[in-house]
Amino acid sequence: MSPAGNEHSAGRDSGFTLIEMLIGLTLVALLLTISVPLISGDSEDARAQTAARVLAADLRWLRQEAIARGRETALLVDLAAKRYRREADGIERALPSGFSLSFASLGDREVGEATRIRFRADGTSTGGRVEMARGARRYAVEVSWPLGRIQVRS
Repeated sequence: MSPAGNEHSAGRDSGFTLIEMLIGLTLVALLLTISVPLISGDSEDARAQTAARVLAADLRWLRQEAIARGRETALLVDLAAKRYRREADGIERALPSGFSLSFASLGDREVGEATRIRFRADGTSTGGRVEMARGARRYAVEVSWPLGRIQVRS
């Protein structure tokens, strides 16, 4: 039997041609070019969103702590250091770098470099708003006065 039938199929190896490889690599490069900036931007956004949620959780904890212990407690916000501290237990957290930080209290008055949001034993609050901003991205954690309700806004 002649191997002629096998010669024809053996002449063309199974695989990709140079053109197919170039098209595939071009598509992969194009997808990476588009997706990498989107992914890195999302991670910064996710970091700020997480920080806002953690801040809101800490404020809720402080409110519950004030009610449970029957005495006032507060969150101290240090704008210059971009940090805050829970007065009840001394836990301190940093806010995301690269974001500007501002604090406003009743009537959106600026109150200096370091300020407090206080919670009283009955659950009421002095109120306040901590805002993190970077370009068009903004996250605000608001504590309503006098009810002490806490919300995260983006």
